[in-house]
Amino acid sequence: MTSEIVHEYSGSSKAVAVDDIRTELCDYSARLKQRGLTSATGGNVSYRVGDDMWISPTGCVMDEIEIEDWVKVSLITGEQYPHKSRPSSELVLHREIFLARPDVLSIMHSHPPHVIALSLLGIEIKPLGSEAPISLGDRIPLIPYEIPTSPLLGHAVARYAKEFNVMVLENHGLVTLGKTNREAYNRTELIEEIAKIMTIAYSLGKGEPRWPSQKDLDEYKDWYFHKKLPK
Repeated sequence: MTSEIVHEYSGSSKAVAVDDIRTELCDYSARLKQRGLTSATGGNVSYRVGDDMWISPTGCVMDEIEIEDWVKVSLITGEQYPHKSRPSSELVLHREIFLARPDVLSIMHSHPPHVIALSLLGIEIKPLGSEAPISLGDRIPLIPYEIPTSPLLGHAVARYAKEFNVMVLENHGLVTLGKTNREAYNRTELIEEIAKIMTIAYSLGKGEPRWPSQKDLDEYKDWYFHKKLPK
């Protein structure tokens, strides 16, 4: 077990070994692949540890990553520590987000099929149901297409990340942020479920679905947070 310790992990102030962080990263990365949220060598995951981050290696299959595969990179310089593999080709995207959002510890970039399908039609995903307005926010922005793995994409996503925890990348995929790996992963799974529901609703051919209004969202949050009902 490594002696290196991080003091802020999974929402707890308890000191936790870095090996445990990487084990959890392996678990959640595998879920992304096994639950159809990315495929082949798509997707990448990172976790902040002080002024550094652990990030998945380039060209990896997300459910085949082992604990020693995670690449450590300096957030200050962008340079990787000595390692057999290179960091994900989306390194710039992850680093830019971490620099823009000091409160974020976990970043997951995936390729959920229903999310991407709606992005091709320019359709923003709506915060449907009882979980989404709380977990995803009132709006899930659709970021116009930028070249994957390029600094253009990293800069664009970082600008949106200052305000949003969940962002759809047109013709590309999804980025979710969290204070824990669990939070970032759950946001990924939830938004793909909503995108699937929206796809089914549109496919029924009954016109524009009746999405929740801003008034609906505000009233729900008043009840959820304050147990206050509309007059």
